[in-house]
Amino acid sequence: MARHAPPTRPARRRTPTVPRGRGLGPGHRPTALRQQLAAWAAIIAVPTAITGWYGQNVPYPGFDQPWGFVSSTALIVVLAGIIYLTLRRKGWL
Repeated sequence: MARHAPPTRPARRRTPTVPRGRGLGPGHRPTALRQQLAAWAAIIAVPTAITGWYGQNVPYPGFDQPWGFVSSTALIVVLAGIIYLTLRRKGWL
């Protein structure tokens, strides 16, 4: 029984034309769009982390207390505001 091997020579000729991902080395600067997306992701991470902490089914500081909701909301606003202002000053937003 004879086997027929697929032609590999044409594939080898095409190899140099495959994009190599140039510009992704250590000196690559992120584009403005990627900077903005990363900045907004950092801002959104604050409420996600805080509400995740307070969303646990264990007692936490302010559990069943009115000031617990107020303190978590204030913490979200303050931390997200600090991150927003910092990223705005650095030119990411």
